[in-house]
Amino acid sequence: MKQVNEAFVTPALIKWTRETCHFNEVDASKKLGVTLKTLQEWENGTKRPTIPQLYEIAKLYHRPIAVFYLSEVPKDFQPPREFRKLQESEDINNYPNFHFEIRRILDIRQNFLDLKDDLNEVIPTFSPSLSSISDIKEAVNQIREILQITTQDILDCTTTGNLFKMLKRKVELLNIFVLISWSYYRINLSAFRGMAILFDTYPIISINSKDSVEAKIFTLIHELVHLLKGNSDIFSGHDNEDIFCNLVSAEFLMPEEELRAFCKSNHLSNQTMNLEKINGITSYFHVSREAMIYRLNNLSIIDNHTKENIYAKLKESNQKKGKAFGRSSYEDKIKNSYSPIFLNTIYDAYSNNIIDAYDISNILNIKYDFVKKIGSSL
Repeated sequence: MKQVNEAFVTPALIKWTRETCHFNEVDASKKLGVTLKTLQEWENGTKRPTIPQLYEIAKLYHRPIAVFYLSEVPKDFQPPREFRKLQESEDINNYPNFHFEIRRILDIRQNFLDLKDDLNEVIPTFSPSLSSISDIKEAVNQIREILQITTQDILDCTTTGNLFKMLKRKVELLNIFVLISWSYYRINLSAFRGMAILFDTYPIISINSKDSVEAKIFTLIHELVHLLKGNSDIFSGHDNEDIFCNLVSAEFLMPEEELRAFCKSNHLSNQTMNLEKINGITSYFHVSREAMIYRLNNLSIIDNHTKENIYAKLKESNQKKGKAFGRSSYEDKIKNSYSPIFLNTIYDAYSNNIIDAYDISNILNIKYDFVKKIGSSL
């Protein structure tokens, strides 16, 4: 009879790892290919998984094998705070990949801080500078000054992709991590378009990789405003703070004065506006068509009836989304997912023999063969 190699793990750790990534028992058992009863027996200790089954559990819950051999559940574990609720029809438990992403970006930041400490480098403090500002245009002027960017700089960008890269670099100069969600997780846009997590040092902005470049640009500025106001933004909300961030982002990317001037010089009005004209305006301002439709309506350039008609035709256009960088190479995808300040610090630590290539492979979750290729392209 073939011997079954049982994994002598701590049962409470199997349950804890499932719950911390927000899988219910039914979904977890289905994904693991076992019965609900078997999963419950693993978690209460009346039965043990085999070693191959333990590998499947670790893979599903995105945890290292060693975690399951701890003597007890980690007591210092704290889920991220200051969450905003999704819309009433949504349920957080439907999005375990969202929690994997939060864990990933928090791990990135902690690895970064540890390496900074090993390199004996100073860690600058992040100071929110918009906390006392409530006027939209005043906030926009302050952001332009902080980023050292003008409206003309934005309009002069030759492509939307170049604008996103430029704005991302500017934000990262403020010692903010700007991360693109790991494409492996494939997080639905209804669960997450972007989030901001405030820390005294190196706060985080994360943007969904599935979104369009135009939407990524708006999300980047929106989440930046949250951080500069001194707030975290995990779940999209509709409170006054979130509305303020939307209005500031709209004025930053689609300034009222320039937008009205553009419409006037091109003879665009409520009577002449259609989806084709919207395409021309969005190409000029590098924003999404949806954002432009709502902006024109908020400025009363088009009325509600025109807005609804254009928006209905927009939904019928079947616009392709989520291809921000086209067919990127593997190296480019890695560099786009991580902040340059993080990558540079990792390779500085590598150059100083603090970590080795295998450490980089584990930290970045990349193939070992690509460690030197990515380093040489920085």
